[in-house]
Amino acid sequence: MDLQRFDLILRVRILISAVVFAIFVGVALHGVLTGWHFDNPTPAVVLLIIGFFTWPRRAWPRNWKPDEESKQDLREMKGRTILQAKINRVRLFYFVAAAFLLALLPFLLGEPIFRV
Repeated sequence: MDLQRFDLILRVRILISAVVFAIFVGVALHGVLTGWHFDNPTPAVVLLIIGFFTWPRRAWPRNWKPDEESKQDLREMKGRTILQAKINRVRLFYFVAAAFLLALLPFLLGEPIFRV
């Protein structure tokens, strides 16, 4: 796979994952504050799983090897290494945010704030 096509797929996956994760945050907060999260957290969990699995796992194609003699490929490899570190940090953020919204926040609130 060439890098241009891979970059396009990477951008699309990042956009879709970010949108789904933002919806997850809204649904989870609404569920915790109104109380339906305690009875059925399934919509929030499904959104979290979709957002997590659409987030890319690597910053370059599987079989891509930089040309050792080309300075441009070496710069590309350094940039991709930095991008990979950022991708891993966002995955860690997804996990921490999910743990806070699905486990810690309901525990801290104790009961739903608003009764409908």
